[in-house]
Amino acid sequence: MFVFVFFDYFTIIAAEYAAILLRNGIFSSLSPVAPALKLLLTIPVPYLCFMYIHRLYAPNIQFWNVIQRLFKSVVFSIIVVVMFEYLIHDPRSISRLYTVFLAITSFIFLTTERYILKKLLKSAGLMRTRTILVGDGPMAGSVIKHLKEDSSMNYDFLGVIARKPNDEEGGDLLNGLKYLGRFENMGDIIREHKPDAVVIFAQNIPASHVSAHIYRIQHLVKVVSVVPYFPGLPLANMTAENLFDDRTIVMRLKNNLANRFFRYFKFTIEWIMTFVGTLLISPLLLVIAIWIYIDSPGPVLFSHRRIGQNGKEFGCLKFRSMCVDAQEKLKKLLATDPQAKAEWDKDFKLKNDPRITRSGAFLRKTSLDELPQIFNVLKGEMSLVGPRPIVKKEIERYHEYIDDYYLVRPGITGLWQTSGRNDVDYTERVAMDSWYVRNWSIWIDMVILFRTFKVAIKGKGAY
Repeated sequence: MFVFVFFDYFTIIAAEYAAILLRNGIFSSLSPVAPALKLLLTIPVPYLCFMYIHRLYAPNIQFWNVIQRLFKSVVFSIIVVVMFEYLIHDPRSISRLYTVFLAITSFIFLTTERYILKKLLKSAGLMRTRTILVGDGPMAGSVIKHLKEDSSMNYDFLGVIARKPNDEEGGDLLNGLKYLGRFENMGDIIREHKPDAVVIFAQNIPASHVSAHIYRIQHLVKVVSVVPYFPGLPLANMTAENLFDDRTIVMRLKNNLANRFFRYFKFTIEWIMTFVGTLLISPLLLVIAIWIYIDSPGPVLFSHRRIGQNGKEFGCLKFRSMCVDAQEKLKKLLATDPQAKAEWDKDFKLKNDPRITRSGAFLRKTSLDELPQIFNVLKGEMSLVGPRPIVKKEIERYHEYIDDYYLVRPGITGLWQTSGRNDVDYTERVAMDSWYVRNWSIWIDMVILFRTFKVAIKGKGAY
């Protein structure tokens, strides 16, 4: 905890001085932003207190939860700072514009600092939570993979307690982890290894047995977590209420995007962000346009018919990454190459597409070819984050999930784009789009935008 407090404190100081630079860059002739004592003490203390209140110093928080809690901490801290200045009758001692910039810089700096620090600690094998897993089955493997990949999770898996180490065909049920023993020996195993936490996978364990396991081990370990098996349910916006008298819980599942207010809110926030972003990146757009024209003379932009909100078609804009006679080349290729036709019929994509230009290959690898879609966002046809925009032929592949797709505007980026892109099979793409719509929150959008930059740099799955 103290490591995070130390780095958080100096990150807040850095954010304060970054806000000063931004404010003075606009109004350099104004009086000093704030006294040094306030910069070093009065402002950082509320931040650290609210970060503690929002449990940002607890171990193993999912990164999207870190973003959510940081946002709340920043908002409450700014409110407290402003109220404090008002109560001491010195409202001008801290510049209003500086306060706005501080809210922005502190959120960005703290999010980045937390990501980097967690990554470094994880790579160094420090501050790890010694964990024993209980259970087996496909869900266990999926959860273990997520816990390993999330930058904010730092588990040291000691092994697995399961019915048996392998299935009858010799398959690995334990995902390469050490087999510690059977369920009936759970208490002795935990006493021997003394883990910090135990995670129970409920997929292949009867509910009554799960309860028995918890009661058997709860006094032996600090934290017991249970991963219930509810395949397909939209759980990201779930809230649980304890029914004290009946010793049970009620789970409430919300679909935020089914509410018109949240759809308008999402659109408004994204439109403002896109408008500001368009102004900032306009020089980059001009440079790319000139490069495309020099590399392959012809139209710089390409408009492709896609399906949008409520099933309406629109022209989805991209930088042209193919030769000008791409359609004719595609028809000829599909007519003469059965392997290419099979690949196209499966995913509507070709991994080694001969139509792509030199500039187009780079733009696709870095996802820069999709930048003109910001104009689709400004026109109200797309969102910054949303389901992948599909063509008319793909509608039939969505089956009963097409109504989820129709509910919102398709996005420039989304779960598919940040989860492997073309390396993900089509069924999984549809599941990702449906999951996003049913589980949407502003925090999930923030995480996807953050992951988009990372994926664009790596270029994984893009072609």
